Amino acid sequence: MLELIKSIYENPHLPEHNELHALLEQTVSSLESENSFYRPYSKLKGKTFGGGLLTFLEQAELPVIVVPDLHARQKFIVDLLSYSIPPNTPADCRGMTVWEALKEKKVYVVCLGDLFHSEGRCSDRWKKALKKAQKKEIESPEMTEEMTECLGLLEMLMLLKNEFIENFHILKGNHENVLNSCDKGNHPFYKFADEGNMVYDFLSSHYDDLIIQEIDWFENSLPLCAVFRNLVLSHAEPSRMYTKKEIINYHTDYDVVYGMTWTQNDFAENGSVEDTIKQLLPANLRKDAVWITGHRPVYEKYALRQGGHLIQIHNPNEENVAIVIPELKFNPDIDIYSVEP
Repeated sequence: MLELIKSIYENPHLPEHNELHALLEQTVSSLESENSFYRPYSKLKGKTFGGGLLTFLEQAELPVIVVPDLHARQKFIVDLLSYSIPPNTPADCRGMTVWEALKEKKVYVVCLGDLFHSEGRCSDRWKKALKKAQKKEIESPEMTEEMTECLGLLEMLMLLKNEFIENFHILKGNHENVLNSCDKGNHPFYKFADEGNMVYDFLSSHYDDLIIQEIDWFENSLPLCAVFRNLVLSHAEPSRMYTKKEIINYHTDYDVVYGMTWTQNDFAENGSVEDTIKQLLPANLRKDAVWITGHRPVYEKYALRQGGHLIQIHNPNEENVAIVIPELKFNPDIDIYSVEP
């Protein structure tokens, strides 16, 4: 499996249709059938789905490796899996690589979403691709390179999810919107080009509606929030206080999806993090709990918001992860590590 993931990184070609279809189908099935012990079910139109909340308050107390926005960075995942967990980490997995720790079920890895769109890292490529797209050249070399990175990363993460279903998790971000729609808590996306429409047009041209629909199913099967004994995770800062029930039933309240994936800096209600922590954690676990997000970029290791209760860790120029140890207070000055060799 590790060699397969590395081979995807080294492969300069787009995934084959049947290969991508089979992997998407398997992963959606994995996401929809997760154990309700840690992913409580929600109901929609009489059907049962995996809810929007992952809760690990009763599971084994393992270190949590938090991976911020990936934005098509395949190398980040390859480097993460090969990274040796620091020997000073007070946990059974210290000295192991992340891959070894996942195999032994001695660590949780949680990705905070935003899998597609290389953004500023390849802004020139996006601008060139846009000019060609405006001339109806949908599958330009630039756009093909972009989608090879995006879909390759998606393949890597799906392989990991299927292999380590209870220990490897992906949360929904605002870029998980392959239809570029304005419903279900989503919003059309553009920044350096017309990224949302360009991705949709490329997939329509190179693959078919089945692949697009399956990516959409994958995105809408992702949870929004993960809770551990001293940690809460989501893609973005919660825009207001959310109850546990609201997060679980996110399929019926799209305000929750929008409010936990799209919130801009300084747009959340004061106290939204602290108040939501009170909804998700019992009183005896709240004192040292922190909420970690990605979404908005930082240009050092981290940025603090909500009176220090929320820590943003998405530095788009570095391969930084947070390692949170059970029962220990997270210190962003020493507990954020670069996995880049």
